[in-house]
Amino acid sequence: MELVERAKRIVADAEGKGIHARLLGGLALYLLAPSAQSHVALRRAYKDVDLVVPRQDGGKLTPILADAGFAPDRRFNALHGETRLLYADRDDPGLQVDVFVGVFEQCHKLDLLVGAERMAYTITPSQLLLTKLQIVQLNEKDLKDLVTMFLDWSLGEDDKGLNRTTLSRVFGHDWGLFTTASDNLDQVDKHAGDYLSDAELTTVSEHSQAMRTLMASVPKSLRFRMREKIGRKLPWYETPEEVRR
Repeated sequence: MELVERAKRIVADAEGKGIHARLLGGLALYLLAPSAQSHVALRRAYKDVDLVVPRQDGGKLTPILADAGFAPDRRFNALHGETRLLYADRDDPGLQVDVFVGVFEQCHKLDLLVGAERMAYTITPSQLLLTKLQIVQLNEKDLKDLVTMFLDWSLGEDDKGLNRTTLSRVFGHDWGLFTTASDNLDQVDKHAGDYLSDAELTTVSEHSQAMRTLMASVPKSLRFRMREKIGRKLPWYETPEEVRR
C-alpha cells in the first residue's frame, strides 16, 4: 500500500536524523497484524498517518514532513505544539499526519515509546493495544482493530505479541485505564462474533479472557487502590479534543 510505504519512509528519514519517531494507529496495525491485511471482515481503509515522537523532537519533524509533501497546520500547531502537531498533504488536504509529542493524551495518558526502540517502524503491539483499550467510546473502526489484535496476538514475554510485563506495569497503577479497558473487553466479547468464524471467535475469546486474568492478578499500587475506592462516582477519563480529519 502506497501510504504505508510513504509512512515507513518518514520514519526512516527521521531515524536517519536521530529522531525516534514511531507509527501508531491503523498503519501500525497494518504492519504488525497479518489479519489487518488479509481478513476480509477486518480490513479497513487508512486515511492518515499517526506518529509519536519524544517531547524534544516534535518540531524537528517539520522539515522531514515537508520533504514528504506535508505542510504544517500552523494555527493548530501554535496552540497545541507542545503535545500534538498536525500536517496536511499539499496535494490532498484530507490526508493528514497527526504527531503526538511526548506522552499520548486522549481519554487516558500513555507513554507509547516504552519499548519502541526494539521495533523497526511502529510502537509495540502492547502499546498499540493500549491506544485502543483507552478509548471510552469505541466506534466500529476501533472495535475492528481490537478484534484484529486479539485474533493475532496472545500474551507472552516479548514484543512479538502482547508483553505481560508492559501491560502489568500499566494496569497495576492506573485504575482509570484499567476500568476503561475492562469495559472495552466487554465490547470485544459482545461484538467479535459479528466479524469472525466460530474458530476465530474461540481464539479471540481465549486471548480476551487471558487479558482479563492478567489484569485481575497484577499487584495494584496504592494510587490504584485509592482511586478504586472512589470508583465511577467521579469521571475517570478525559474527553479528547476533536481534530480535523
